[in-house]
Amino acid sequence: MIDFKAMREKIKQVHRLYRAVQRMYDKATGTTITITDMPKTGGVGKQLENDVVELVTVKEEYETAKQELDEMKDQLMRKMKKLDKWQHIAVIRKRYIEEKSVNNIMDEIGYEETQTKRFLSTAEELINKLV
Repeated sequence: MIDFKAMREKIKQVHRLYRAVQRMYDKATGTTITITDMPKTGGVGKQLENDVVELVTVKEEYETAKQELDEMKDQLMRKMKKLDKWQHIAVIRKRYIEEKSVNNIMDEIGYEETQTKRFLSTAEELINKLV
């Protein structure tokens, strides 16, 4: 059984961590060290070191979450092959594999929001009934 709610939360987590990695990378690489003959007080260099350590930590967390999401996607894709209706396959693929919002899916497949949500809900139920 696939926990679609957990999968949606994992997608959000991966996106949030990706943005955090980007912000931290920008912060860590945006710091410039001025070389002078003045004695070092540990200010900028220590902050840069802390930023890099934090970046590495968050990047590892991102990579772990991404790997977990990829495993969930693989499991879903194996089950998707057993679906019959193209609408069900399309909405599941776009929502969970391509990570699109319901509004984007609705625009792409040409159905109203309620029908798109109905296709998505039905497809989730069908997939969880599959062995």
